[in-house]
Amino acid sequence: MIPFYENRDRELQVGHSVNMQFPPHLHGEVELLYVYSGALEVLVGQNVYLLEEGDFAAIFPNCVHSYRTPPEESSAVCLVIVQPRLAGEFSSSLQKLHPLDPVVRRAALHRDVPYAIDSLRQEGNVGSKAVFSAFVQLILARTMGCFQLEKNTDLNYFDLTYRTVSYLSEHYREPLSLETLARALGVSKYHLSRIFSARLHTSFSAYLGSLRVSLAQNLLKTTSLPISQIALDCGFGSQRSFNRIFLEQTGEKPGEYRK
Repeated sequence: MIPFYENRDRELQVGHSVNMQFPPHLHGEVELLYVYSGALEVLVGQNVYLLEEGDFAAIFPNCVHSYRTPPEESSAVCLVIVQPRLAGEFSSSLQKLHPLDPVVRRAALHRDVPYAIDSLRQEGNVGSKAVFSAFVQLILARTMGCFQLEKNTDLNYFDLTYRTVSYLSEHYREPLSLETLARALGVSKYHLSRIFSARLHTSFSAYLGSLRVSLAQNLLKTTSLPISQIALDCGFGSQRSFNRIFLEQTGEKPGEYRK
């Protein structure tokens, strides 16, 4: 879980994360990622990129993406999540296009980009919308020319990977199995299983568990709800299964994580 701070309108979130792990997901905001140290695997669409110290990536709206710190590696990154409307003249391009390769390597990255990333972190929740927008536009002004951009097509919205991620993002707290998900999407469970392994680089059960654990981490940090209630609210059938899956994915028991 990334400790975000955000402005009052929730139009921009900036977080610093160590050893980030985040399952495949999508949303209508743009994500700007900068690696301070270490290495991070970034899945965008069907492609996996290894980012290292000083590298930058821009994840355009409604692209399936995930983050993973490789085993026996460490990473320290800054992630900026921003509504396209704060991007000024770049807003239309962000929503109509996507880069064939979303990464700008350290050697090609303009020095204004890490400066603007650091400035957004320092502004925290006290900066004005005008200041946030100015730094976001500076980042995009220095990086958009590095991308080979391609028009979005309606096929993106009918792609099975997109539909799978979208459905689970809305229903992951409900009782679910690979069979029920396959019926909801109108495909065979064997076809769906291949989507998870080949495109999302995980299994159905691991992906569903990661969504639930991510929500549980947030509730453990921000509420005083009993752990048993959090387990049920996040979709786990029992506190026992919650404890087991939480430990597998975080290396800690829920009570230890809360402390």
